[in-house]
Amino acid sequence: MMLTAITGLISTGINAWSERSKQKANLKSMEISAQARLKVAKLESQIKRAEAGDTAAINLDQLSFEHRGWKDEYLLIFTTAPVLILFLAPLIELALLKDIYLAGDLTTAVMAGFTALQQTPDWYLVALLLVYVDTFGFRRLLRGVVESQLGKLVGNKK
Repeated sequence: MMLTAITGLISTGINAWSERSKQKANLKSMEISAQARLKVAKLESQIKRAEAGDTAAINLDQLSFEHRGWKDEYLLIFTTAPVLILFLAPLIELALLKDIYLAGDLTTAVMAGFTALQQTPDWYLVALLLVYVDTFGFRRLLRGVVESQLGKLVGNKK
């Protein structure tokens, strides 16, 4: 009788421990499942926002193309001229001094343009980029670049 009572207590304790282990495993499984569903929902939300943003950018580009005028072309030429001059000036000098042309001078002239481009102020390059984005309708591309840069900035502040 005493042995039956002790066996019953041990059996009850083992069953309770086993039940708690099952409940913990179920809770862990439910937590993992909830986390997976949350990740899927976040990804779906990002995809929907990206698709909506791309559609809006495409619509904005199409609307912008319909209302193009001479001002846009003038702005493009005006902002692009300095870059062209950076590369053309050394080539023109080389052409004017062709009687003393040496092998490799053409490469040196082209590289002078790239060297000058490296010394160009950042504000000018940003302005040139914005004019190209607006003129040629690269808003969708620019949107991805801006989002990645913002992501880096936000990520670094944490």
